[in-house]
Amino acid sequence: MILKRLTKRYQCRIPVSIIAVPSLTESKGQLSDIGFGGAQLRTTARLKVEVRVKFTMGGKRYVLDGYVVRRAKDGGQTRYGVEFHTYIGKDLRALLAVLAKKEKTSLRSTIRMRRAT
Repeated sequence: MILKRLTKRYQCRIPVSIIAVPSLTESKGQLSDIGFGGAQLRTTARLKVEVRVKFTMGGKRYVLDGYVVRRAKDGGQTRYGVEFHTYIGKDLRALLAVLAKKEKTSLRSTIRMRRAT
């Protein structure tokens, strides 16, 4: 039996600082969609593989590490799909709890388990 986790993705517009890890170049961008598996970043910078996203929300500083899995053009900016590394689970859960409060939903209700077909 294989279990698959379904998660809700939160639409947001959070200004972030993006660091491309191999070259350590820093650029600005926007986190536009986030969930347990990953997020979407919009930026004019060209990202390679590894990225580090830094931002402050609700008085707490977040640092999320991940890697780029897809890239698409969206107007003048590039939209990147980023998957997070597994060791950031606790910080990510805290961030999603803050976003769930803004949407007035519980974080627990956004995580569901079901059997994969």
